[in-house]
Amino acid sequence: MPGIAAPLGAYKRLHITFSQHLVLPLPSMNIAFHWLKDWVNINESAATVANELSVKGLEVEHLETWKKYNADFDNMVVAQVTKKWKHPDADKLSVTEINTGHETLQIVCGAPNVAEGQKVILAKVGCTISLPSGESFVIKKSKIRGQESNGMLCAEDEIGLGKGHDGILVLPPDTPIGTAVSELYQNKIDEILEIGLTANRGDAASHLGTARDVAAIFKAPLTQLPNPFVADGQAKINIDIQDKEACSQYTAVLLNIKNESSPLWIQERLQSIGIEPKNAVVDITNYILHDMGQPMHAFDASKLGNHISVRRAKSGEKLITLDKKELDLLPKNLVIANEQGPVALAGVMGGQSTAISLQSTQMVLECAHFNAAVVRKTAKSHYLNSDSSYRFERGVDPQLGPYAISKALDLLTKYASAQIIGSVQATGNKIETRTIHTSSEFISQMAGSPIASQEQKTILESLGFTIKETGNNWEVAVPSWRTDCVYEVDLVEEVLRVYGFDNIPMPQQMKLSMPVFKGAQLRVKENKIREYQAAQGFMEISTNSLVSIEDFEDKNELVHITNPLSSDMGVMRLSLLPSMLKTMSYNQNRSNSFTHFFEIGKSYRLDGENTQENKELIIAAMGNQTRLGWEKKDIETNFYFIKSHVQRILQSQKLKWDDKHIQISETTAEQNKKFGLDKNVHYAILKLDELFKQKTKDLKVKSIPKFPRVSRDLSLVVNKNIAYSTWKKIISQANPLLLAHTVFDIYEGKPLADTEKSIAITFEFGHDSRTLQGTEIDAIMNKLMDDFEKAGAVIRK
Repeated sequence: MPGIAAPLGAYKRLHITFSQHLVLPLPSMNIAFHWLKDWVNINESAATVANELSVKGLEVEHLETWKKYNADFDNMVVAQVTKKWKHPDADKLSVTEINTGHETLQIVCGAPNVAEGQKVILAKVGCTISLPSGESFVIKKSKIRGQESNGMLCAEDEIGLGKGHDGILVLPPDTPIGTAVSELYQNKIDEILEIGLTANRGDAASHLGTARDVAAIFKAPLTQLPNPFVADGQAKINIDIQDKEACSQYTAVLLNIKNESSPLWIQERLQSIGIEPKNAVVDITNYILHDMGQPMHAFDASKLGNHISVRRAKSGEKLITLDKKELDLLPKNLVIANEQGPVALAGVMGGQSTAISLQSTQMVLECAHFNAAVVRKTAKSHYLNSDSSYRFERGVDPQLGPYAISKALDLLTKYASAQIIGSVQATGNKIETRTIHTSSEFISQMAGSPIASQEQKTILESLGFTIKETGNNWEVAVPSWRTDCVYEVDLVEEVLRVYGFDNIPMPQQMKLSMPVFKGAQLRVKENKIREYQAAQGFMEISTNSLVSIEDFEDKNELVHITNPLSSDMGVMRLSLLPSMLKTMSYNQNRSNSFTHFFEIGKSYRLDGENTQENKELIIAAMGNQTRLGWEKKDIETNFYFIKSHVQRILQSQKLKWDDKHIQISETTAEQNKKFGLDKNVHYAILKLDELFKQKTKDLKVKSIPKFPRVSRDLSLVVNKNIAYSTWKKIISQANPLLLAHTVFDIYEGKPLADTEKSIAITFEFGHDSRTLQGTEIDAIMNKLMDDFEKAGAVIRK
């Protein structure tokens, strides 16, 4: 979103983006520390693990404490309502007398269900109430409509036990008065590591994946995977993998189930990493995804049927996803389909037509492996992101499926009364195990310091690599989950990050060669423009090069993005103007009346099969020329205001005016309506690449002339349709003694005709070595007047 422009010190630079519908991949992976310890047995603290992971490949961006209940339990107590009467001055309020076991308090209550004899939860004076919305407030002793109130009787949402707010929470009658709420509800606490995963570390997008690194770093044992599941072929389901490159394996397990709430421990673990529990089946598939990194999907068997096809979508097919979006499927989309049509976007999201519910009695558990590129293109084509696509796009372990199914079935049997009816499996193209050839000597050489061969071997094996030694050479088998390890240098990085970069000694001398940066001079020129514009009160903005196709009328030269992040970022900008106008509108709508902005950036244009990149400067102003003040007259920005700034910029760069590469204009009524502008924006666009090609000369300093200058004034009546450049050309060809000229007045109105205007010009004459004679100047002026008249001007005498 754009922000209101504001000066940022002497050099004013404002970074603004304007996309309101930006869709990005999930930015991080949440790892619950106690959950992590299911996979790796360590004694170190969460902070120690976070620090070590950060310097050894998995950056922990935040370490936060999670609590199941955010309520201030220390200031809450079980109490009993002993008396209740109607508030004398409020129809919807009651006044109650509350026994805490230690004292009797009067409390005003607005809950409709409060009654005498109830056991309730009392928030004492000083207690902090945290609501689900994120708001919080402190209970104070107060008077409500004249009645004293010394606390608050709490509803379910005010304690953090749920979302209910229809009335106060009523406890069982046998709950002892005076009991601390912390004794009633055990507040589960965990530490959450928020890991900023890079795109190449999809293997760490789970607790198991992170545990592998932790085990290698701390030399700790890793928990063994469960026994792999083997399909028995007894399920009466036909699986047809039509695109065998896109799907290497697809397993379906048919189950009888009783879908209820998942156990409390699963709910708590999901909540700790930001997942809202739904029901046993959904929670268990989510649990396996975050536990082991294997996406799964559950279909209602009665809605799915007996045929599953993994194929590309057909023209005209549609799908309503679980989040209730109707998608027009594209031929490149990989889908899961039954006999009626698509029921899921493969690896991305399921469809509503086969969704599991609490009423489902039979389900089909899907566990598959999909090609990363295919899933990424499918997800991006509909601007969808899910926990499943996040992992498939980065590469899921192709051998993980059977182990994940085994664990999922164990949980479904325990907590959803699952009974396996049968299972079936189909395979596509096999994914071969990769091997990399290297040697201990090469790793040490690339590391810049000798590392013991056994140390290297221990590190690689602790990360899951298998090494076969042949003399001094190693044949290293890459584990199936490490899709990012392809080259020999990748093995060097694996050894170094666990060994510790800080353990590599720094040499006393370092040799390097500095490349010549050809753009240095260009950068200097651009920065001079920035400094000048900032000194003139203009603020720099920085907008996104990716914009909406709707920003431009002419769409023939637009450069389209193959996989846009969103519809607002589908093309490269053809001009900097739309982004500038959006920024102007945003600031205008927030009462920023002084909107003088500039931006230096690239525009992009399609030239046949090639793309042209052009560096441009845009200067724009709307509203007053200066900031409001008593000592300044309010003057609206106009064409000449912008032109004067362009001229001074050119002068500062020793550049000449070039109409081919400079555009000065103002917005049209259509543009104002499109971008929501109340006033016209005056702007200039300079093609810097072309202007900077001009050969510039150093300024020469001249002494003050010894001989006097002479000036003469002349007034012309001209046709409005004749450009001033016509008269300027005549003046430039007049005589070397004519040193300068200035337009000091322009008049329109009676007695002149509607098509006419008067231009008053001062001419300055001089010579460096003598005083001019009046006859010389008269001759030049007479020649000028003759030339003006020949061009259509009338001399006012």
